[in-house]
Amino acid sequence: MTVSATTQDIRNVAQLRQSLKRDFLWFRDGDKTYLVSDPSLLARIDAAWTPVNRLDAQMNEQGKKIDAQGKIVNALGEQINTAANQFSKQAERDVAVQQRQMEQVALAQQKVARRMELAARDIAADNTPEKAREFAKKMALLQAEMAPLQKQMAEYQRELSAKTAELYQQHQPMKALNQKMVEASRPMGELNVRMGELSLKHTDAVREAERVLKSLMQESLQNGKATPAPTA
Repeated sequence: MTVSATTQDIRNVAQLRQSLKRDFLWFRDGDKTYLVSDPSLLARIDAAWTPVNRLDAQMNEQGKKIDAQGKIVNALGEQINTAANQFSKQAERDVAVQQRQMEQVALAQQKVARRMELAARDIAADNTPEKAREFAKKMALLQAEMAPLQKQMAEYQRELSAKTAELYQQHQPMKALNQKMVEASRPMGELNVRMGELSLKHTDAVREAERVLKSLMQESLQNGKATPAPTA
């Protein structure tokens, strides 16, 4: 039993949406297709997917927070680059290189976070089991991309602290800006960890919703609420 569909199935379902003018569940069992329009059963299906939809919204909001924090990090990076011009040429080059590296990693983190946010919006718009499975795989891959970026950012922060130890003594404004950068970078890691936690919860919620959906499909076949789907 599956909600998988051929191209022709998709066309038929689109036509059914136009002709029936009501909510329904379409599914395939072997070589047969069925419709379920019973409001109580559809309400149970909606309830099964409610946790998934709620997590979609939370992940979307988390993505916005990551994006906003990334902009703060980038803005601080620009300020640090400006302040670095007041130091010796060698010190300026060292700090600028290190800062560009941090900005590049922050930008990479933003891009991954944006892809997470877009994936969450995509699953919210088409929350079918197949899309949910694709989403879970995509999030796992994105988390795998994010982990080394977080590690690299931490390493750059340590290097930056070491390289600017002497500069801290010479220029207090620069010291304050670097402290702000460390403080601004810390929430980015925390936000990404939270995104990963939400991703894991989402995967579990999708798995449970799929289980309930399959159970309700079987139930509808047994109690007759599933009727053969008309074809075009």
